Amino acid sequence: MTFNETLVNRDSSGRFSETLGSTPEVTIDPVARLFEKYDALHSELAEKYEVIQGRTRYVYLLDDNRVAKVPVDEDGLDANYREAHWSESVGKTGYIPIADAAIETWASADGTELDVLVMERVEEALLAYRDMPDWVGSVDCAQVGYDREGRLVAYD
Repeated sequence: MTFNETLVNRDSSGRFSETLGSTPEVTIDPVARLFEKYDALHSELAEKYEVIQGRTRYVYLLDDNRVAKVPVDEDGLDANYREAHWSESVGKTGYIPIADAAIETWASADGTELDVLVMERVEEALLAYRDMPDWVGSVDCAQVGYDREGRLVAYD
């Protein structure tokens, strides 16, 4: 194996790692490398947009109609794909309506393409929990709000 060749393996924890050819004891976690790219994107976006920090994602307020959810870890990336799938497959017609959302590929300053969830911006519902529909109890932390048409939708 030459110095420039790389082997991708699963370590004992089941995570992928790359072993560099000339120094097999040095491993590079491609997931960690990916989130270094997301960190750079966070820095770029924070200079342009208001940001709200969540547990696994930063939410950037792009304009009056849209937000971007950018992951900070694997859980955030999984949440983005899950919400995009939920929005695309069920949307606002299911038992738990969700705000319109889709994965978009954005380029960071160095040209790396990264998946970001772009979701319609909703106005947070400031209702007493007892005044909300039953389905709100199935939404993480009752994160629901009103879309532009005044419909109550989940946004997380």
